[in-house]
Amino acid sequence: MMKRLLSLLLILVFAMSAAFALDGIVTWVWYVNDWDVQYYRYQLDGEDDDKWTVVGWDVNEVTLELDVSVVHTLYLQQSYDGVTWSVSSSADSEIYEAGTTEEVKPEEEMSEVIEVTPDEIHEKEEEVVEEEAVEEVVDEGPKYESFTYLDLGVGYMNAIPNSAGPKTVGAFASYSKTFFKAGVFDIGVKANLSLYTSKNLFLDIKNTQMFTYLNALALATVVVGNCDLYGAIGPDMGLRFINDAQFNLGLAVELGVRYHRYKNFSLGFSLSDHYYLIPYTSIANRFDVRVYASKSF
Repeated sequence: MMKRLLSLLLILVFAMSAAFALDGIVTWVWYVNDWDVQYYRYQLDGEDDDKWTVVGWDVNEVTLELDVSVVHTLYLQQSYDGVTWSVSSSADSEIYEAGTTEEVKPEEEMSEVIEVTPDEIHEKEEEVVEEEAVEEVVDEGPKYESFTYLDLGVGYMNAIPNSAGPKTVGAFASYSKTFFKAGVFDIGVKANLSLYTSKNLFLDIKNTQMFTYLNALALATVVVGNCDLYGAIGPDMGLRFINDAQFNLGLAVELGVRYHRYKNFSLGFSLSDHYYLIPYTSIANRFDVRVYASKSF
């Protein structure tokens, strides 16, 4: 249902002369609040189909010289297309006696509220369509797809300098997962658990040394073709068994590459440096070389 407010303000300017005692100038002015209207048409004292005067949307008044001793009624209609018209609004002139010359304004503006439905304007050819609430959809962009890897491999570790400590070999397992993207890098975490033993395990089992390493590293990965290039850094803990246990705490730095041979399977190679700060000994710095197979999830 659309509401249209059409107000007709009648201003009468009456000028008398000796020859035409009852003639006067009558002006009707209208205002409309529907800016989609393109045409108006008006008719004096009737609503005959063939007696309408059509004007454009920019015309809002009509002035006629009339006999003001009788009431005159102006009928006004509006249209969107100049074919189908609304119902009429109307306003009457006032009666004045001969012998007066004055400009008269009604004490109260004469206005009429007209409620026009689409049926009346378009001859019942259109249906009233209820607006449906439209839920706003916020495009958050593509969802981030994280990388998850489980690595199993072997490694060789040597002290720096070479004479500072025993050479060791062992096996390790690591778990890597990324959480978000920063530029070209996928950022996540990497955890390693390693078990190493001195390489003379079968030659001198009495003096064999066992080493266990655990580190949790901050991970940054960039994809280049079929390879993942990554770097990681974080705290490193080591437990060495000789005659008695010895605990070490320090920092680990790892650089590696993972080559994707199949969809969920890859091969990798990494270099790590374990630098132990507590306690500091002659073998505080150890270099680690690893090869591994990787399963992605």
